[in-house]
Amino acid sequence: MLSLDFAGHLRHDFDDVVADVMLHVVAAHHGHARPFAPVVIDEDPPPVSLEKLFPPSSTNVSLTLSPEQRLRLPAYRLDSGISDRFWKLTRRYGWWGLAWLESSLRLADWVASAQPRKRAETIVLCAAPQIATQAAEHSLPLPGLNGANPLAFLAALGVLRTVTVATPNTSVRMRWETDGTWHPVLVTDHVLSPEQLLSGLQAALANRQGEAHFVKLGKNINVPRVAFRQCLLDAVGSSAQHQRTSADYFAAFGSDALVSVNDGVTIQDTALRTMAGAGHQHFLETMRNLIEQCHLEHLQKAIFCTWDYSDPTQTLSLRFDPLDDNRYALRWRNPSGDPDRRLSGSMLGANRLAIEAIPLLPTAAGAKRLRTTAFSGFRSDDTFFHWPLWEVPLALPVIQSLLTTRELVSPSAIGATLLPRGVTAAMKSQRITVGKVRNFAPATALWGIANQSRSRASTG
Repeated sequence: MLSLDFAGHLRHDFDDVVADVMLHVVAAHHGHARPFAPVVIDEDPPPVSLEKLFPPSSTNVSLTLSPEQRLRLPAYRLDSGISDRFWKLTRRYGWWGLAWLESSLRLADWVASAQPRKRAETIVLCAAPQIATQAAEHSLPLPGLNGANPLAFLAALGVLRTVTVATPNTSVRMRWETDGTWHPVLVTDHVLSPEQLLSGLQAALANRQGEAHFVKLGKNINVPRVAFRQCLLDAVGSSAQHQRTSADYFAAFGSDALVSVNDGVTIQDTALRTMAGAGHQHFLETMRNLIEQCHLEHLQKAIFCTWDYSDPTQTLSLRFDPLDDNRYALRWRNPSGDPDRRLSGSMLGANRLAIEAIPLLPTAAGAKRLRTTAFSGFRSDDTFFHWPLWEVPLALPVIQSLLTTRELVSPSAIGATLLPRGVTAAMKSQRITVGKVRNFAPATALWGIANQSRSRASTG
């Protein structure tokens, strides 16, 4: 990682793509930076100079990294650029293509180590005349979304994913800030007003209820393996490098690799699924209803206003909000016939945005049970949704990698590994089952900003 720091300060005549490859293989050729660098905290790094690595006759570079430069943005920080570069190159070369480039350098490294020779006297390294200045950043707070609410967190991811997909040639990132309550902040390389954000979201989200991933499985995602597999094959066949939305949704819905232990036919599906037909509540049908009924005013209320739950609940809630756990004993009326459900009780815009976050939580087959990204446990009494809140601006692919880190579901490791990377809080919410319907309990903080000063003090 120190070599990477030096390489970033050296002049080179490569184009941007080749320069990215060079920097990535420097960082990755010992097995890291895919996508994160290891956390190695050094509070007092010494200055390092290239002049001490080469004899004076072989180089005309005069480059020294001061302790302040080395501390400014350590490689293990999520916003160091290492993770962004990995994902940019993966999209360009593919999983196996990038691995092949990395392997080429590693094999050359082994050969050179096995056959050492005298240092070449023709090496010429030149310091870059100046390091590129950071692009301008513009921040747009989204005060309506509370990071301690699982629905609001998913809605925030939905905002980021929608804007990222809709504007592929712009820089869009997200961070979280707190004034007693955690709220997301969009960070872009251009001025983005609330009105522009809302109109862009509405244009990108409207009239999509007929897309294959919302209709091909019917009303729910817990379908027979044969039917699900055919949908997967169709989605893969219609995918392209920059258009794989259906494939991503199906990968998040479940897997054809594992079936229910009860009937041996139905797929095991995502831990995010909260309904499957009981009480006339259907997971995919609810998504289609939300897409059809959501308008700009619903998005505006969810993103920029304090939630007042003034939108209809009946067939328009995914049950990701802890307030959706409103049981019979706590209600004036039977929920099935309660006319108030047609008028209030939900935040339609937040539910609509949460649909866009689902592809960010893919499933994967374990030994016997299906695993869902950011979830721990399998049973009705031990399943938890875990999510981080971070203070540094992160692009969507880096956040996807962060959601898959093992430390996120291992509370003992959170402070030691995630805090130095720029994560300032970690939340969890238990998924509970009431009758035949699932809900999410109010979130608890596994670790948060109150521990931040103590954690930093312990490493000083």
